[in-house]
Amino acid sequence: MNVLKRLLLVLSLLVVMLSFAASQAVAAQLPSRPPASDAEMIGRFTPVEIQDYREAIRQTFVFGDELARMTKNAAGEKLIEQRMQLLDRVSDADLARLMSYGANFGQLRDSMMALRQTLKWPDQVDGRKPVALSSGFPDAAYDFCGSTHGSAPVLLAAQVDLDVAKGVWSIASRACDQVLVIAGEGGNGSALCIVVDTALFIAETAFNAVVFCENDIDSAEINGSYRRLDHIHSDLETLSGNADSSKTDIVNNDNGNKDAIVSNDNANKDAIVANDNANKIAIIGNDNANRNLIILNDNANRDSIEANDNSNRDAIVANDNANRVQIINNDNHNRDLIISNELRLSIELSLAAQGSPLGEFELPPPAGHLDLVDGVVRQTIDAMKAANQTVFQAEQFYAQAVVQAGQGNFKSAFKSYQQSYREATK
Repeated sequence: MNVLKRLLLVLSLLVVMLSFAASQAVAAQLPSRPPASDAEMIGRFTPVEIQDYREAIRQTFVFGDELARMTKNAAGEKLIEQRMQLLDRVSDADLARLMSYGANFGQLRDSMMALRQTLKWPDQVDGRKPVALSSGFPDAAYDFCGSTHGSAPVLLAAQVDLDVAKGVWSIASRACDQVLVIAGEGGNGSALCIVVDTALFIAETAFNAVVFCENDIDSAEINGSYRRLDHIHSDLETLSGNADSSKTDIVNNDNGNKDAIVSNDNANKDAIVANDNANKIAIIGNDNANRNLIILNDNANRDSIEANDNSNRDAIVANDNANRVQIINNDNHNRDLIISNELRLSIELSLAAQGSPLGEFELPPPAGHLDLVDGVVRQTIDAMKAANQTVFQAEQFYAQAVVQAGQGNFKSAFKSYQQSYREATK
């Protein structure tokens, strides 16, 4: 614990001691006053306040009962249960007198609940389970307190609880004495005094239990450490006596293992060499067989590839020849088509032109192309009509040209063809 924590602990204890001293001084300075009647005392507090006050006392008893049960104190448990029954017989007027004197059992209950939260009962304790390093290794004989030491806050909480209980008891005792004066010796006031004393008894028991557990754990661990040291000492003596014998056994065992290992290695070596030789022969035989199969397969593949190449060659040659003929025919067709298109363009230019035409367009075949002139004009008129275009007097001039051509007036026919073409295209 560092210096700051120690200082805080000392200051906390000092505050507790001053609080207790102040409560003692207040109790000593309470003025004597004439006893009030039961009705007057009850009238000072509401029924709910008196009931809460009784319940606060009961809670302190419940804590004491739990503490007695956890510490296996059957007599203390029975005593507190009797006192809890006795609490029910204390009148509301007597409780009101305790309240009027300032005996704060609510504070005592809260203090005990705070202490309860810092304590660990056996069912909450994670007891240490040491690992035995050798057979029969002893452990500390922990009791119901478990194996975990309490911390400074636990001791401080127990001390605070005890000091609060002493302060409450000091004030409540004066009220108890007052009740005895009213009731007389042996009256109901004796029950109230027993209740007051029981609250202090529970706080003292809790504080003593905390201190006892610290001492009990220390004692168990000191005794356990002694027994463990004795166990280790016995093991060392046994090991010392057996060391030489164990060494001889180990050497003999190592020598025996060495001979067995050498013999086994030799046997494994011979088996591996024989297996390698057998594998060598098998591998050579398998390689030769595979070689022969590969050669045969290569020869068969060679013949098949040559035959396939020859077949492909013949097919390619035949296809090339067929393609050549088709290309020539297509070129000839394209040539004729080009010539035909050029001839048609020349005819249309002659039909559309003013002046003298070409001589071959004015003569019929085979000397000229007057028949083609007729076809061009007819196609032009028909195309214009199909496109919903006006052809004016094209049909009349075309009919005149046909008659003139049939009469052998070829030049006149060509001029009529020209007039018909211009009528259709204008």
